[in-house]
Amino acid sequence: MYLQLMNELRQIYGSLNIVQIGANDGQINDPIYEFVMENKSSTSIALVEPQSTVIEHLKKNYEQHPDATVYNLAVGSLEYLTLFSVKPQYYDVFIKRYLQNSPSYRVPSGFTSSIKSHVVKHVTGNLPEGLEVEEVIEEITIQCMTLTQLIKHMQWDDRKIHILQIDTEGMDDEIIYASDIGRNTPLLINFEHIHLSEQKENELHKHLAQHGYHVVKYSNSDTIATKFKLN
Repeated sequence: MYLQLMNELRQIYGSLNIVQIGANDGQINDPIYEFVMENKSSTSIALVEPQSTVIEHLKKNYEQHPDATVYNLAVGSLEYLTLFSVKPQYYDVFIKRYLQNSPSYRVPSGFTSSIKSHVVKHVTGNLPEGLEVEEVIEEITIQCMTLTQLIKHMQWDDRKIHILQIDTEGMDDEIIYASDIGRNTPLLINFEHIHLSEQKENELHKHLAQHGYHVVKYSNSDTIATKFKLN
């Protein structure tokens, strides 16, 4: 469904401006990487990732794209954001339960979150004997911007955002609230609902509806909100 909608937007508008928040390395288990790279000449993409440990991988994976820019920061309503993550020195010993053929950084960096309990849950049971959960988790503080501030920083003030892709491990609703969707009006927002409580999800759906979005949960983990009605 997501891929189909992206293709339809590309056919309508000719070229697409995309903002991806929580890009990680941009490629592995990523919902838009193949589409963007297959349409390099008709996409511009801003890739936002707060973890400095994966930035080099993100840049490498997009080095062949002519209009891809990487930003090592977070999107949110505060000036700075505190995240909880696995210390990089423990990437190699972390026991991967999924993406088993991926590089050692990918799984532990994939559940970094501002919600410590979310990280603790993923770390528990996946460490070698003798290592304690608290020992491998660290706090990192990262510069934060609203989407409006980011757009100004990117000098995209005159560009329409067609697609806003979000994957921030339980903070997807906060990202949308910090995106001023009444002003920036992305045509399509894709986000994860799987880590949101029922109350948070319902509040987010109301917020989206109030700004003219049609909301569809199209998988067990993902939701699309569009400025146009879906068939």
